[in-house]
Amino acid sequence: MRPFLIARSPQRLRESNRAAGAIGHARAALAAIAGLAFATTAYAGAVCVPDDCLPPPDGVYAGQFHAQFPVLGMSLGDPVYSGFTNCDLPPPPIQGASTTHTFQSSVLVNLSIGNGQPQPVQAPAVVTVRTTFNRLDGATRIYDTEMLALDISGGSLPQGVRIRESPALASSGTTTLRSVGPGGGCIVASFFDVHVEMSADGGQTWEPAEGPPGRMMLVAPACPVPGFGGPGLLVLASLLIAGASLTITRRRA
Repeated sequence: MRPFLIARSPQRLRESNRAAGAIGHARAALAAIAGLAFATTAYAGAVCVPDDCLPPPDGVYAGQFHAQFPVLGMSLGDPVYSGFTNCDLPPPPIQGASTTHTFQSSVLVNLSIGNGQPQPVQAPAVVTVRTTFNRLDGATRIYDTEMLALDISGGSLPQGVRIRESPALASSGTTTLRSVGPGGGCIVASFFDVHVEMSADGGQTWEPAEGPPGRMMLVAPACPVPGFGGPGLLVLASLLIAGASLTITRRRA
């Protein structure tokens, strides 16, 4: 017995082809979006700089924490470090290789005194950091870092107020570097967990902040997300074509 065949009209065939085309466009758009999301995730928490000199001259470290000093009746919040005066190349990728680097910067922080509202203050800071090579993860160099010294004073801080990194507790962190592209450039991720102390008598006595150390993360200059520009327009075009095709198909169904 011959199989029973159902003949389709030319109109039905055209509608079926349109539906198949719409599904193909939708799948292509979803694949492009997935690729863009993967690329964006790969750049999350990192900055892009011309080379691997640390800290990046145009870099910005920011913290989202509040350090409380109950004896002094003061607190610090949301510090931002920038304006690094000089940078230094990291140690070579040899186990245990280390460098120590001192530089100046500027700190902007919200300072609260007593029950008063937080007020932004800015002051110069001198920082010393040790960078030690840890290991390679593919093309990524991973370094152990420690803030050995931090001295913040002057500027618009109240008379006698100074801020420092604890000389007794290690303010450690991690920095990763990955060179990209034939023309150079680096993707950098970096943070420090800083134990902060404050003095109100010009450094004669110090009070450590309550609680855990505050995390400072490198947040700028931001990396451009791969996929935007020319390729990004292709993604947008795929979305528009898919949406239009599905709309037409539904109207004709």
